[in-house]
Parts: sequence; C-alpha cells; structure tokens
Amino acid sequence: MSDDQPDTESDDELDELVHRADLDGLVRLIDARCSGRDWAGLLHLRDRSRHAVLTGRQLWPAATLAEYRLALWAPTEWAARVLDEDSGRFTIGPLTEVVAQHHSFAELRPLLPDGPRAGFVAHERVLRGEQVDATGLVDVLDLPFALQPWEPAYPLATYGDDGIDAPAPARPGRDRFVVVEGEVRPALTEDDGDEVVAAVRQLLEPWTASSNGRAEVVCVEGTGADALATLGIVQPRVAPIDAADALAWLAWAG
Repeated sequence: MSDDQPDTESDDELDELVHRADLDGLVRLIDARCSGRDWAGLLHLRDRSRHAVLTGRQLWPAATLAEYRLALWAPTEWAARVLDEDSGRFTIGPLTEVVAQHHSFAELRPLLPDGPRAGFVAHERVLRGEQVDATGLVDVLDLPFALQPWEPAYPLATYGDDGIDAPAPARPGRDRFVVVEGEVRPALTEDDGDEVVAAVRQLLEPWTASSNGRAEVVCVEGTGADALATLGIVQPRVAPIDAADALAWLAWAG
C-alpha cells in the first residue's frame, strides 16, 4: 500500500478503532498482535493509522508504536519494511538502532534499499560485534564499518516494550576525583577556536536537542582546569580518564 492510498483490506476491529480515533484501543490491539505474532496485522494497523492522519484523525502515535514494535520484535522480513525513509519519525529511538538489537545486517541487507539507512544499520551492527561486508554501502558517518583495536566497548542502548535503557559508561571511582584550580583565560574565537567549539557542540547536539540539557563549550590556551575556570566553574572535582573511556563518553553523549 502506498502512503497516500487507504488500505481497503477488511479488518473490522481495526476499522472501528480507527473510525473512533481510539488510541487506547489501538495500543491494546498492537499489544495483542505482538503477542499473537500477527506481523501482517500489525503492519496493516500501522498503514491504516498513518493514512488516518491524512483524514484528520491524530493516530500517528499508534502508527509510530506499531513501527517500533515491528522493528524490535518482528522477523527480519517484516522488520525491514519499516526501515524506509518515511518511517520512525517520532519513535523513542532511531529504527536503524532498534532493528539492530535483534536482527543481523547479513539478514537485513538483501531486504534494504541502497541508501543511508542501510549504512546506519550496518554501523549499529558493527557496534554489536557483527563483521559487516561494506561493499556498496553508503558511508553516512565517515567511519569505517569495523571497530578498531583501540576503541572501547561502547555502552549500547537496550530497547523494550516500555522504552529504552541507555546506560552511561562507568564513572571513575570516588577516590580518583581531586579538586583542581585554574585561571580564567581569554576564549579563543579565531582560527581553531571556533572550529573546536562547533565540533563539540555538534557532537552533543543529539542530547541537547532532545532534552532540557545544555552544553557550554570554550576553547582556551591552557589546561582543562583553566577551561573550566573560564566557564565559571570554581574548584571543580575532576578525575583522569584514558582515551578509550573518553571516546566512550563522547559516543554516549552524542
């Protein structure tokens, strides 16, 4: 079924819920079809709910939930059908990440169109330890489709029916934190200064854009303590971490 054409397949229970714009009923039906492994019925529900939006019924939450459940739990041939560019706009996580939790890229690749989403799925599977054949893939992140020996074990998000668990990397022990003092320095705003600030902000943008958190960044000539002092943080407690841990934290924040 195309996105601009209604699905005329008979489904009395679904038809009634869509007609009434009954979101609670649709959520219960999604649960029932997942429990019964009725993936065709779940995709049908997604399509009907998506089309209902065009008629003024605000059923996009049902369409979004159905897509999420298909990507998470459905067999590969059904999960791949919600990885098109029009799906997953309001899900709790990118469907390319959700689908990678239980599906291998080797199984998904023959079912995916060439394009950025296949590249994103490949990267997600690489993080989960799969060796990916990168031939013909779009390199959307400008990163190799393989983990490098010096990379850490990245904390991975875990998706379930009730949401997402995205654990942070392990914090250093309390005994490793010390109070440091720095000097306020002039912020660099030319040459490399602006580029560094922009790079850090872009790295953290997925977090700041989807929460009420904020990122304050400054580039100075001096120490890390000097940079913190320039941001107005007096006598912070800091702990040293190695490059692998720093990379894990940056990946988690972004």
